[in-house]
Amino acid sequence: MNADETQNGLIGDADNPAEDDDQRFIPAHQPTLDDTDLAIARALERDGRMSILELSRQLGVSRPTVTERLTRLVEQGVIRGFHARLDYRRLGYPLMAFVGLQTVQGFNAVDVISALKRIREVEEVHTVAGRIDMLVKVRARSTEHLQYILTFKIQSIPGIGRGETMIALSSSLEWAPIGTGREIPHDSQNEKNGFASETESSGGSDELSLLNVEETDVSRNRQGRRTRPRP
Repeated sequence: MNADETQNGLIGDADNPAEDDDQRFIPAHQPTLDDTDLAIARALERDGRMSILELSRQLGVSRPTVTERLTRLVEQGVIRGFHARLDYRRLGYPLMAFVGLQTVQGFNAVDVISALKRIREVEEVHTVAGRIDMLVKVRARSTEHLQYILTFKIQSIPGIGRGETMIALSSSLEWAPIGTGREIPHDSQNEKNGFASETESSGGSDELSLLNVEETDVSRNRQGRRTRPRP
């Protein structure tokens, strides 16, 4: 065993069980993905209901290949699940707020997070660095409902200290694909004035305009190769 590796926590020490526990925080090796893998993942990111047949047609590869690649992407954790994006305004929760929380020293942060997860109006919980300790995303039916959530649900959790609440006035970008080129229409007068349209803020059909130009070109080129007549 290399002494440097033991000191840096790269290899667990039998005399120090905590070293083995630290192995969980070493980043896992990123899976090697080729153009086909990325194209499948990006296509399903835009439309999780896309069938194997449609993926095969768009990418210009066989259905068995798509099935095999998709199974591997799920096993590797690249695709973590298939979900529907809900418009919470239409479900009776039109108000979205972000709550920055400070925790009281001496309390177990794990218990605080567990309590926050049990609040049904809480959509996201993030541990952050800075003057606040946690950033919580909340959905509410009204400002009165939000006040009730803050006062009787969040602030009543042992270990929660001071907090700061920010109410979202509009949402200009949600669920945008990361690491891809984007084509966003600029013909909306609301966008010029700094406001998002109803379709954009609710993650509607305009979101499909956030396309990866490179992936689209790759797909077209592959389909062109398949249909190109032999000399």
